[in-house]
Amino acid sequence: MIVEDARKDKRFIDNPLVLEHKPIFYAGVPLINPEGYSLGALCIYDHKPRTLLPQQKDALKTLSKQVVHLFELRKQNKTLADSKKELELRNKQLKAFASHVSHDLKSPLANIMALTDLMKDDENSALSNETKDYVNSIKGSATILKDYIDGILKHYKSTALVKAKKEDIELNTICKSIKQLLFKAGDKLIYSNHKIEK
Repeated sequence: MIVEDARKDKRFIDNPLVLEHKPIFYAGVPLINPEGYSLGALCIYDHKPRTLLPQQKDALKTLSKQVVHLFELRKQNKTLADSKKELELRNKQLKAFASHVSHDLKSPLANIMALTDLMKDDENSALSNETKDYVNSIKGSATILKDYIDGILKHYKSTALVKAKKEDIELNTICKSIKQLLFKAGDKLIYSNHKIEK
């Protein structure tokens, strides 16, 4: 919108702003965001009549686009800052949760490991070799779980995030390790009233 002389423009002759502040010349470009909403206008004015050259009109339009771009950047920065605060809060809550759960798990695990040691060290125990193997498996599983919990606590107590080192692994190898940990050859697991053989 361009008003070269507001004193001669029917729309502004009696406007109080023109009479009091004397903005004789006015040129404005609407600020339209990517969603199509009008945010306002970028305008210039002078106290005397003027005429804009085509290059000046193009420059004003370019400036308006730059203003909208800066608004969008400011909006994105605010969104990122809010997201960062939310993420920090969630990480803090997750750290507290992990610490609480890990503590609750470590206590019964310590009892399991202590009991298995007592059973193994009991010279008067009439445990069969098969039962001793089960006891060793229980102790091994409890140790692995304890190390896993310690790893969780160590991760969340770390003051700095360390970039994880990527490593290729075979899913079959992991499954076999878990299988060997839980079952011996020929063992059977009773689950849901069904016998599931290895």
